[in-house]
Amino acid sequence: MGDAVRFWMIFGAVLTVMHLVIWAQARRHLHLGPWVSILALAASLALALFSVSIQSLPETWPPSVTIPIWWMVYFWLALAIFLFLSHLAVLVLEGVLALFGSPAAALLRTKTCFFAVLAFSCLVVTYGTQEAAQVRVLTKEIVSAKVKKPLRIVAVSDIHLGALNLNGRLKILANRINDLEPDVVAFVGDIVNDHTQWLGTEAAVLAGIKAPLKVGVFGNHERYVGDAVSASIFDRSGIILLRDAALTRPEWNLRVLGVDDPGRSTQVTEDFAQSIRTAAQGLTPDEFSLLLIHRPLDWKEVAVPLGIDLTLSGHTHGGQMFPFTLIVNAIYEFPRGFYDMDGKHLAVSSGAGYWGPPIRVLAPPDIILVDVKPAK
Repeated sequence: MGDAVRFWMIFGAVLTVMHLVIWAQARRHLHLGPWVSILALAASLALALFSVSIQSLPETWPPSVTIPIWWMVYFWLALAIFLFLSHLAVLVLEGVLALFGSPAAALLRTKTCFFAVLAFSCLVVTYGTQEAAQVRVLTKEIVSAKVKKPLRIVAVSDIHLGALNLNGRLKILANRINDLEPDVVAFVGDIVNDHTQWLGTEAAVLAGIKAPLKVGVFGNHERYVGDAVSASIFDRSGIILLRDAALTRPEWNLRVLGVDDPGRSTQVTEDFAQSIRTAAQGLTPDEFSLLLIHRPLDWKEVAVPLGIDLTLSGHTHGGQMFPFTLIVNAIYEFPRGFYDMDGKHLAVSSGAGYWGPPIRVLAPPDIILVDVKPAK
């Protein structure tokens, strides 16, 4: 069984459990009759099945059909997530109160409680759509004797262009980057997500981002979509794609290294380590080195020992939605923001977009701005 099939099977099982919990709570709180309960169960299972199969819709369907379906399904998925989590919290609280014999437990089995959970979940999703639209700029200044002149770097990751992308938002992001007047714009993976045949307009917007150097690497989603079509989007966007390779810009005494994401490899850290070492061949200690790597892995184990001055990553989305932020913080040693070690630096972007539900909750999107100043 392939990793992709295994992922979607697990995802489908989780979605089914979520919808069953929501259905069971609706049946219990609203006192649904037998036939209404059966219809509600069928609708819940259908929603779970459709949510997990949405990405298998034929790519030949026109955007006017596919895009509204994707938006409706993923907005429902966002609402379902918080309905499930809220109902789960209510069940736990009810159990605790019942254990201590509190009469308040009965209040958690009422219609009022059900509609309160629904209202709360709708408010969270509404807030999440607003947070997703507010892209922050995280800034850091580095002083280095290696650069010949001031160097301004902007890092962008995890835009996830596709059916859930709104072109207007991408234009706002591009204008925001241009206003920063960067010398280097680094696209640190997951720029492309799906329906690449529709992304001509988006590639034109990315091409309108102005900088002396625009360079990027593949993230895992570019590898899922396909190397050739993803590379075509980068090319049309005017982005130099680095695949376990490097380039030099003498005007800043800069060496830029870029490594491929291993995609669905079962040995990600080992693959990244080899890719970093390959890209770093010929690196000299007097050059200011900039590493682009989609996932924030192998920084302290490989990049720092190799003397790489600044590493830029993304991938984590900062968790995208609380409480998943807690899971991301547990999985990744460097989940978001800036880190320093032995005079070397790592910047991890939470991404400028989203994957799946088009919301963010307590995990705002961002782009990274690093100013490298020559030592006086």
